Amino acid sequence: MDQNTEKTGQSLGIAALVTGIIAFVMAVIPCIGTLAIVPAIIAVVLAAIGLGRMSGQGRGVVIAGLIIGIVALMISLSQWLFFGKIAGTKDLWQNDLKEAIEQVKTDVFDEIEKGDFSIRIQSGDEVVEIKSGVDIKKVEENLEKLEELEKTPPDTVKKK
Repeated sequence: MDQNTEKTGQSLGIAALVTGIIAFVMAVIPCIGTLAIVPAIIAVVLAAIGLGRMSGQGRGVVIAGLIIGIVALMISLSQWLFFGKIAGTKDLWQNDLKEAIEQVKTDVFDEIEKGDFSIRIQSGDEVVEIKSGVDIKKVEENLEKLEELEKTPPDTVKKK
């Protein structure tokens, strides 16, 4: 190979090394690591072309660029797959959360409907407890009486 091709290969190797280092630094930063896929691929391609243009001497920079580019690509792909897996399970978390909220809501309304419930708050040695006890049958009877009174004309209501 001629001298010009060797220099081009060496220049591509330096470019691959610099791009690979940038990709590696980006890849090890959480959440930004997925963006390192592009410079990592560029580093690998530059190093592969540089290796093709070089003969036996002076390949160290090009090989270093290739290795760092591949490592950065693997790290960023693993982050991409990890975040993709988390994004794929978000619906399961939402469903579990909805079910838990519905269960709590159902339990609370059932207890309130029964008329007997208590709220207890404890902070260290201090305890505050609120209890409520209501006879639901008596409340229903009173409501029925009120409804009957509402239906009767005002002239017929007995005054006490």
